[in-house]
Amino acid sequence: MRGGLTPSASPTILPGMATMFTLEQANALLPRLREILADLRRAVAALEQVEGDVGELRAKIRRNGRDVPDEALTRQQAARETINQQISRINELGCELKDPRLGLIDFPSERQGRVVYLSMRDASGVHLARVRLR
Repeated sequence: MRGGLTPSASPTILPGMATMFTLEQANALLPRLREILADLRRAVAALEQVEGDVGELRAKIRRNGRDVPDEALTRQQAARETINQQISRINELGCELKDPRLGLIDFPSERQGRVVYLSMRDASGVHLARVRLR
């Protein structure tokens, strides 16, 4: 892709490890990640709402021996699927979602022969966060 939106073509440090990002490549992904995080947060809010509804329904139905209505379970499953899709979108970019509420995402990178993680919080920008040897 143009504009540095793809991870670098340099080899990874260890087999099976994610492709390494440069700081510029990580920053270039911010607009896309902001969109994904917004979608993810909406899906999490929807799931929290429907799980509250399902919990209330379960409490009520225990008294009368009925099942939770299919509509509530369908909404719950749809919200879960949406969350999984948004997480997959982040993973497909080569990033690691650490905390959806904080918008914390790590980008594997290499500095002086070491694996480091460039971190982003709430799509505000990418910076060198910590060094972790693998």
